[in-house]
Amino acid sequence: MATSLRNVASLLLLLLLALMGIGVQIFYGSVSLPLEEVIKILSFQGSEDYITGMILREVRFPRILTALCAGAALGCSGLLMQTFFRNPLAGPYELGISSGASLGVALTLLLGAGELMSSDWGLVLPASLGALLSMSFVLLMSRRVSQPASLLILGLMLGYLTSGFVGMILSLGDASSLKNFLLWSFGTFSGVVQERLPILIGFSILPAIPAYLLARSLNLMLLGEEQARTMGVNPKRLSLVLILLSSLQAAVVTAFCGPVAFLGLAAPHTARMLFRTADHRLLIPATMLLGASLALWADWLSLCVSSAGVLPLNAITSILGAPFVVFILLKDRDGGIA
Repeated sequence: MATSLRNVASLLLLLLLALMGIGVQIFYGSVSLPLEEVIKILSFQGSEDYITGMILREVRFPRILTALCAGAALGCSGLLMQTFFRNPLAGPYELGISSGASLGVALTLLLGAGELMSSDWGLVLPASLGALLSMSFVLLMSRRVSQPASLLILGLMLGYLTSGFVGMILSLGDASSLKNFLLWSFGTFSGVVQERLPILIGFSILPAIPAYLLARSLNLMLLGEEQARTMGVNPKRLSLVLILLSSLQAAVVTAFCGPVAFLGLAAPHTARMLFRTADHRLLIPATMLLGASLALWADWLSLCVSSAGVLPLNAITSILGAPFVVFILLKDRDGGIA
């Protein structure tokens, strides 16, 4: 009973943290918004201030929804990968998804950055195609490789290979291409317009539903493949589903927001520390809430730290996330997940 109450209190705390992040994102920015006008809009009463309504609807609401979806998806994706590899240092980008998206963006910029940047879909389509190709390769290899460690090494090698090609392509590009690629690689939650939000929400959040339905099987996988098999779980099939769901979430976030670092690594482990459990029925919603909160606050820090402009999102997430990796290494020397 005490444990249940503590878990409920922790979930409410995470929800409060996310709501505070949303509030900060609504009111903070280069333009201060009148409190009365914001309340009118949020309560669906309308607003007499056209500028306030436009800023909220066209800029801040899409940014907030993007951060919420991206953080939740990366948290869930990281949790699935850590369960699959049974290693708290695994993350959603260790299978080469981010590198594949980077290769797609680099190729397209080399072929003609001017037409691309004026396109309605910007860098989303090439990043999606690159991530999809990487995901297809990983899924194909997962059918031929039985050990998760071997698949992890293949994913890392795919990442190194595509990164090498990206370096070669960028060396052939002009200054404009290099600048556009660099800006994309910084990561941002401000590049998703209202028309694209349904696609981002659908492909980033919906995979969490089958993941939650598989919570019992995920719990059994932590006991080992042989034990899980005796309890009615098909480890090979479950592994394929985990890779597909995790890769899909990482791919869509990378395509729309760029390669956002560390959120998928830090959120699952922090949730385990906070709830002191390995039960995925609790960890999946907790990790998604925590990932969304971290994304909101990291985005806010990228806006408010520098008076000269917006800091790169990846700079903030890396500064916040790197100490987590060090802490994990020092705390879990055996590399266990529980």
